[in-house]
Amino acid sequence: MANVKFSALPLASPLNQSDIVAVTQAGTSKGATVAQLWPATAVGNANYTIQNTDVLVYTSVAFTAARSWTLPSAAAYGAGRVLRVVDSLGTLTGVNSLTLLRAGTDTITVGLTSYTLAQAGQSLLLVSDGVSHWTPVALGISAVGNSYQAITFSAAGNVNSTQGALSTQITTVTANAGSGAYVGTISLPHTNISAGDANFFYLNFAASRNPIVQIFDNNTGGTLLFEWDGDGTQTNIAADFFYNGSAWQQRDAHFI
Repeated sequence: MANVKFSALPLASPLNQSDIVAVTQAGTSKGATVAQLWPATAVGNANYTIQNTDVLVYTSVAFTAARSWTLPSAAAYGAGRVLRVVDSLGTLTGVNSLTLLRAGTDTITVGLTSYTLAQAGQSLLLVSDGVSHWTPVALGISAVGNSYQAITFSAAGNVNSTQGALSTQITTVTANAGSGAYVGTISLPHTNISAGDANFFYLNFAASRNPIVQIFDNNTGGTLLFEWDGDGTQTNIAADFFYNGSAWQQRDAHFI
């Protein structure tokens, strides 16, 4: 194809995969074939500002801390374009998470200023409206189904549930006697949890008056969903919780 601008081409002109197209990224002009016009962008163990010319951004080095990648402005990215963010390395966890930050006053999904990925192998597709908004159209996860977590308390402290997206979790909690009165708390997550997700608890309290176990929605500053104070006898309790799309609710609790 001749070296001309798109605007100068007749409507019937074909564009081949091997044709060279000039683009500008981060102030630098460069040429690429159509087939490689927007190659995947590797990002290491660092924060990153996603460019207007990025179409797929992926993890290439294991994270050692939580990182943030800033989205380009929706207006600059263009209406209808899809941005793909992928944890190809499987490095994301609840601690080493990836938060996508808005640019300026843009919004993400329903009025959010950020969106966090915190599960290994997750991917997210976002569509720009070309004005000021990003809409997630697909959330990919590495695993769907059942998960399991064992928690043991012998002293005061908080444990975050490890439940991931689209899963039913079984959680066993052992409250040992300890050396004195203490309160053990468990926080149910909101990140990557969807309406209908459930968490089924089996709680085993030692024969002591010391242990107290509390289960909170989201964090210990949120709603207290469940509490049992050890009464001096061996006690086993089943407690079930479900997520309604915005908060965790208790469905049942009974002695076994």
